[in-house]
Amino acid sequence: MSEKQDLAILFSLLDKPTKEYMASPSFSRLEQEKEVIKHIEKFHLPEVNKLICCSSIFADLEWTQQYSSVRYLYGTSYDFDVVDLLSKFANDLTGFEERILSVVGSDIIKKIVDYFNKIESERDRIKKERATLKGKITKAKNRLQGESGTEEKATIESDSKNPDELRVEELDKIIGEKDIFLKGFKKHYQATKKYFDKYNNVEQMAIIREQAYAAIDEVKPPREEEFLLEYVESGSLSDENTQELKNYGFVQRLIECFNKKSYSDLAFPVLSKLYEDGAIDFEDEQICQFVNNHPRLLAEYLEDQYNKNPENLMDEDNSILIEYAIKSCLDGCNDYVTWWNTIKTPEDWKYILTKINDMYGVPIEAKATKLLHHVEGKSLIAFVELMNSNEANDINLSASELISEYLEQEAPDAKDLVRGYVRNSEQSNRRLQRRLASKERELNRFGSDLFSSIYLPLEQLENLAVNLRLSDGEIKCSLVAGQMIQALASLREGLSAIGLDTADEIENWQRQSLIEYDVEKHRMSSPIISPEDKVKLQTLGYAYIDDEGNRKIRAAEVYIPAPVAEINYKDTTNSFVDQKTIGFRKGKFGEKNYQKKEKHVRTEQNNKKAKLKKKNGKSNGGNIR
Repeated sequence: MSEKQDLAILFSLLDKPTKEYMASPSFSRLEQEKEVIKHIEKFHLPEVNKLICCSSIFADLEWTQQYSSVRYLYGTSYDFDVVDLLSKFANDLTGFEERILSVVGSDIIKKIVDYFNKIESERDRIKKERATLKGKITKAKNRLQGESGTEEKATIESDSKNPDELRVEELDKIIGEKDIFLKGFKKHYQATKKYFDKYNNVEQMAIIREQAYAAIDEVKPPREEEFLLEYVESGSLSDENTQELKNYGFVQRLIECFNKKSYSDLAFPVLSKLYEDGAIDFEDEQICQFVNNHPRLLAEYLEDQYNKNPENLMDEDNSILIEYAIKSCLDGCNDYVTWWNTIKTPEDWKYILTKINDMYGVPIEAKATKLLHHVEGKSLIAFVELMNSNEANDINLSASELISEYLEQEAPDAKDLVRGYVRNSEQSNRRLQRRLASKERELNRFGSDLFSSIYLPLEQLENLAVNLRLSDGEIKCSLVAGQMIQALASLREGLSAIGLDTADEIENWQRQSLIEYDVEKHRMSSPIISPEDKVKLQTLGYAYIDDEGNRKIRAAEVYIPAPVAEINYKDTTNSFVDQKTIGFRKGKFGEKNYQKKEKHVRTEQNNKKAKLKKKNGKSNGGNIR
């Protein structure tokens, strides 16, 4: 956007509050155009006057000091005292015109005119009120005189003034004050009205603006060329340079220098370095327009940088230039052919296709083929290698779809692409066969490792099961439980070694340790009654890695053990005490009932032992291990 366009926007915002006026991007841009504003300040455009008065940047400049006395007028709500302002120039009409009227905007002028009009309007209204009251008083006196019949009596009665007469005196005083103000500042009002009429004369202001805009074209940009030479030589930016590059007009004129043949080769080296230094943004409108208008310059720069340092160019910080090249190529520009032929590795082609994916989404085949027109040699081979690699899946590249699209476009290098793809596919197949053979050998070794991990605990469980069946209940439950726990712990450790892990620690289950309840790893049929409750592991659960590499967990089942103080039984040290039994022992059915039940159980157990002893005696000791 040019300075003229920004001035036109500020003109349209003249009647807006100061805060809104200053918030305009045009205001900020013109703040940076000190030389331009200085050159056209003499025309006293109201939008320029207001810009200078409101800007803190212009406040410190030597040539703007004449505006210092009026800056306060642009308060948040324009709440300055007009009478106080006029009083400062009561005997200095020339000073009022030069120091106030000529350097403020039309909004301040309007407020002064409105104040005079308000005073006039109030005076005329008070005069009407006074005339009405005078008529009322006259009628009252006439009525009183008629009733008394004598003039003497009417005179006596009129010696005490009524409220209407007092109000008339008050109004006379107010009218006198306003007449004094209007007469005293009559010339000030006339001068203010002259400026007001000038600013509202469309034809007159159009002529003045045309003259000011013509003067803008006279401003020379010698500093931009000087900056270029300094920056190329030093490679660094001073604080002053950084401030200059924030100036919209300066950047615009700097870009115009690149259009000159003597500076065109410096365009992208300088712009890229400025971008790296954080001084400019390639997405700025003026820079974006320049890049799009000079594809050949950009292509040459990309080729040069790639040949010097591919890794540096294929970096996210520099990706915006590659995005420009992609977009321009897809829009039909052929200036990037040599640049695409510079690409030498599948990884770099993947980076470029990733950019296409990010910019346009899938499918990418139709767009990718446009980049491949006239691509040959090592660059084409590198692209074919990418097509045949697993990396193609990462960017959603289908080889069959791309070849089909390429053939439909009757691209000049379609045969080379197809021939190269077939040759590369054969090589890839041979590599895959070798990998398959290697994986088969690994699988055989895996079977052996699996056997070594689980055969022993499984054997232990098998022996234990047979022994339990043959014992007819003579083996203690605590002993069975201990052996089972040991065997299962070994089995789970073996499974963990091949990828099937436990949801919680095996040791916590094996020892029946009290642990904190974890909603992600644990589950139980009844909810946790209290946050302080700790639990024990009933099962170990499962943890494994799925096909997508995500860790999955089947929660372990837990239970809340009964308080030890309430149970007080020797066999409660066994971690696998039946929960129903615990409930029974806690007095669910009463102490007497439990004692009866316990006696009955002991009797039944003694009978079983006697029968077992008799049976074993008949078979010479039995077969119990």
